[in-house]
Parts: sequence; C-alpha cells; structure tokens
Amino acid sequence: MAFFIPASLFVVHIQFNMLYQFWVHTEVSTAMWHCTINDFNYRLKIVVQIVLFIAVTSLLHLYTVFGF
Repeated sequence: MAFFIPASLFVVHIQFNMLYQFWVHTEVSTAMWHCTINDFNYRLKIVVQIVLFIAVTSLLHLYTVFGF
C-alpha cells in the first residue's frame, strides 16, 4: 500500500468524488420530490373530497330540517 498520495492526485480524486455525490443526490432528491408531490396531491384530493362531503351533507341536513 502507498503511504503517500501526490497532492494533485488527491485533489482530482476529491473533485470527482464531489461530482459523483452531487449527481447521486440530485437524482435521489428529484425522485423523492416527485414522490412527495404525488403524495401531497393524493392527500389534498382526499381532504377536498371530505370537505365537499361535509358541505353537501350539511346542506342536505339544512334542507331537510328547515325546508329551504
């Protein structure tokens, strides 16, 4: 094994390592962002359906009780 690594080789290795980490993290974070957006849209759709259900049932209740 080598006990000494030339500084130029070390700097090049660090730069390639940083580029690789940047590439991996951007790929992973983009995939995770799409999952988050899809999950948020799904949850938002459920919340809107619940709110609409409550509004419609409240209106039906008012109609049956007060005869509007």
